[in-house]
Amino acid sequence: MKNLYLVCICACLLIFPACKKTEIEHYDGRADVEIKRITSTATGKIEHIFFDKGVKIPKEFLLVKIDSQKLAVQKKQKELLLKELNLNIENLEINKQELCQELNFKESLLKKTMRMLKDGAATTNNKEELAANVAILKLKITEIANQKLTLKNKKALLEKDVVLLNLQINDTEIHSPIKAIVLNKYVNEGEFVPAGFLLADIADLNLLKVRIYVPLAELPEIYLGKKVWLIAEGVKEKFQGKVSWISSEAEFTPKTIITKETRTSLVYAVEITVPNIADQLKIGVPVDVYLEI
Repeated sequence: MKNLYLVCICACLLIFPACKKTEIEHYDGRADVEIKRITSTATGKIEHIFFDKGVKIPKEFLLVKIDSQKLAVQKKQKELLLKELNLNIENLEINKQELCQELNFKESLLKKTMRMLKDGAATTNNKEELAANVAILKLKITEIANQKLTLKNKKALLEKDVVLLNLQINDTEIHSPIKAIVLNKYVNEGEFVPAGFLLADIADLNLLKVRIYVPLAELPEIYLGKKVWLIAEGVKEKFQGKVSWISSEAEFTPKTIITKETRTSLVYAVEITVPNIADQLKIGVPVDVYLEI
């Protein structure tokens, strides 16, 4: 009977080898979110507001429209001036082409007259008159080229003005950079706001962050991408997250955090990213974080 008992023990040891003990460390934290502050990109009166506090919005959703009537008028004026300039440049080019054709004819005639002068079939007056006409035509062509250059420089400046006005008009429409929920609203329709004025706070609740503080002794076991488990107060399901940021500088243990070391010990802040697809995690809820060390 004793021999049978020993055989059973040996068989168990072979089937179930000794496992390394894994220590589970627990940390306290709170669910938080990265808040994006939406500010005005233009100066003017708010024409329309298309959002409200607590409303979910898709990416590129139009949040605010600022009055752009003055900018639109300025743009129209610049475009009319551009149209006029283009017409003047076209007319100058037509004149230049006509003068060039005449110049080619006069130069050809001058060469012919110079040959005839050698044979006595033409006079010096004929030659001088044609040479004067050629010089005048060249001067006119040069003047037209200078006028065209001046108009083209004005055109380039006007085109830059139109591009700038288009950008300013685009800035009167403020869109959401992400799919989010509106946390705070700071303006109302009809208010005048300067550029940079705070309009709203938004956040992506599908991706929350939890910050914990890890003692120096346990820091070597923490690395970017490390998976952790989280349990939120009032939520039955467990959440899985991963370490997304580790502070490079130590700090004194915050008074609200309890660790195994004393409150005067140095710890490192560690941030954990947690998917929150079902919106079960709420901002500010206490979270227990468990790491395998």
